[in-house]
This record gives sequence, C-alpha cells and structure tokens, in this order.
Amino acid sequence: MAQPPRTDEPLETDEPRELGTLLVPESAAPVQAPARVPPPALDEPLEDLQRGRVTPHAAYLARKQFGSLDGLRALGILAVIWHHTAGGPGRFGANLFFLISGFLVTTILVRERARSSSIDVLGFRLRRALRLFPLYFTVLLAYVGLVLVLEAPHERAEFLHNLPFFASFTSNWFVPLEGERVIFYFAWSLAAQEQFYLVWPALLRRARLQRCAYALAGALALVYATRAGLLDRALADDTFARKLVLSVMPTLLLGALLALTLRARAGFDGLARVLGGRWTSLALLGLAFVLWRTPRAPEVCMHVTLVALLTSCVLREDHVLARLLRRPWIVHVGTVSYGIYLLHMLCHNAVERGLARIGLGASPLAGPLDFLLTAALAVGVATLSHRHYESLFLRLRERWTRRRAELPG
Repeated sequence: MAQPPRTDEPLETDEPRELGTLLVPESAAPVQAPARVPPPALDEPLEDLQRGRVTPHAAYLARKQFGSLDGLRALGILAVIWHHTAGGPGRFGANLFFLISGFLVTTILVRERARSSSIDVLGFRLRRALRLFPLYFTVLLAYVGLVLVLEAPHERAEFLHNLPFFASFTSNWFVPLEGERVIFYFAWSLAAQEQFYLVWPALLRRARLQRCAYALAGALALVYATRAGLLDRALADDTFARKLVLSVMPTLLLGALLALTLRARAGFDGLARVLGGRWTSLALLGLAFVLWRTPRAPEVCMHVTLVALLTSCVLREDHVLARLLRRPWIVHVGTVSYGIYLLHMLCHNAVERGLARIGLGASPLAGPLDFLLTAALAVGVATLSHRHYESLFLRLRERWTRRRAELPG
C-alpha cells in the first residue's frame, strides 16, 4: 500500500459540534457597540447576558454554533488529500484542523465551567472516546488484516512492531517517520492531539483561566524556540525530552489560546477591531493559500495567518466567506472529515492501483485525477461510515450525556 509523502504537519480529528447546549439570546435585538468598561478577568461570567444586554461579545459568548467551522474543516481535509495525492506542501490542512480543534474544545470546556463552576473531565474523555475510538480502532484493525495479507514480510514485521504504539496513541514518540514508508504513519497526529487532551481539560478545571493562558504562551515559546534550534544544548537530539517538546503542536495551543482570548471582553474587542471586517476572512484565506504553495515561507507565518482566518470567521457570522462555507456539500464534507482522514489513504491506494491498471499512473494528469477520485471515494465511504456505523456510538454518547446531566449534584 502506497504511503503519502512525509510532512511536518499533524492532522486533528474533527471535534463534534457540542455547542448546541449553550445559551442563546432570546430576542433578536440589534447589536450595540460594547460599553466602555474596565477589562474583565477571563473567568468573568456572562454578565452582559444576565443583564439582558446583547453586545457583540455577549452574542459571541451565547452563540450555539459557529456556522463556518465545518466549511473550514472541509477546506482542510481537501488540502490534506491534495497533499497526499498530487503532492506539494501539507501544512495548510493539518494546521487548520489542529487550530479548529484547540479552539472548539477549549470553548466548550470553558463554557461548561462558566455554567457549572467546574468541568466534567471524565465525561469529556468518555464522550471523546465514543466519538473517536470506534472508527479509529476499526480502521486500524482493517490495516492489520490488509498488511498481513498483502505486504512483504519485512513491511509486515515493521507494522506489527509499531502496532502497540498506534493502539496506545504514542506513535509520535516511538515510531520514526524518517523512512521512505511507514504504514499508518498518519496516526502520529491523532496521538499528539489525544496527549494534549489528557492534560488540558484537567488544567482548565483547576486553574484560573489567566494562568491557563500563560501556560499556553509559555508552551508555545518553548516549542517555537526548540524548533528554531535555540535550545539545542538544553534539549539534545535523540532525547525523549526533546521529542516530547516537539510532539506538542503549536496550532493546537494557538487554538486554545484564541478561545481564552475571545472569552475576555477586552480580548474580543481588540481582535474585533483588527479582524472583524466583513472581507477580512477572504483576504486571509487568500494569504493562507499563497503561504501553502510557498514552501520557503516560515511556518510561523502560516500559523499566524490561520489563527487570524479562524478569528475572522468566528467574530461575526456574516463574513464574506460564510455563504461559501455554509453550502450543504461543503458542510457535509466537514462533518465527515474525521472519517475521510482515517480512510483516505485506503481510498488513495485503491485509486492509485486503478490508474496504473488503465495506463494513467505515470501521466501528467495522474496527480489531479488521483486527487479527484480519492476525494470522491473517501467522502462516499466516510458518509456511509458516519450514517451507519459512527452514528451508533454518537447516539450512545447522547444518551449517556443526558443521563449524566440528570444525576443530582
């Protein structure tokens, strides 16, 4: 089975849309300019909503769903498939997925804390497991069967050696990606995300949000400094400490930091003044695509641009890209993007073999054809999985969540 070219970018799984449990303004009162008040603490409750004032910040805090996120996920997964089929840089889609995950999960957890003065960390982990683990381990089991049947002995032995790390979400620590081919290598990005979410909800539950923001900023500084080679003496090559630092994904931290920043009225108002224009999202998406196709551009430039793009899409629901990002087929692709990610390499392998059989494997059109056919096949298979397999566990998760919410205390 052919594997995609290696990339330095992770891919996040799509977080389910749990914002439907949040409050919404009962009236459609016109949005007013925010009052000039001293900057609040990040832990400040929804005072504006409690007072019946629908300022832009209060409307943001009360929004049940961010309408552009599924559309952004769709752009991200299509960019990942393009990278794995037609080639080219892979840092746009992967970074965008991690950024959305960090932002959305942190927003959900912080709003839960605002409602109940705590975070149900165990509940979060169980909900996440019911959403992500069934398909992940099903696909991993399918890979085991295919490898045992189709692969050469040395490839089979290497995959079976790595299998415990894939199953334990530690492949980013223990599976080297320097070789020409590592079967199921994309699991390292999911591992990086699961590791972050083992720590982050517990920290949010216990610490003040300002301190959580400082912790994120410190972790970002450490990761960027290590990537730039500024800490080579302190974190020598081939040490687990260095590997641990480099396994932390900056865009995941940036997404979480963005959620905390927008939680504060001062942070929201400051970002709205810079990125709240209706056409800002389109300009930033164009810049992101330019950076995506410019391999020499510093990675941090892509990170900053994507943070700004996501911010412009969640500050206001009527930004100029909203109509495109909310088209039904784009929303659908974003909704099933997790399944697309897990299944797209199997689809790519099937398409690649089919193109080779009809004599198009080496043609100039091989890359674009591979992309189009792989994307179509992956969307179809992921749709079937979402409707007939993953939905079983999603319903189970909903029932479990309702029962847990009904428990006293």
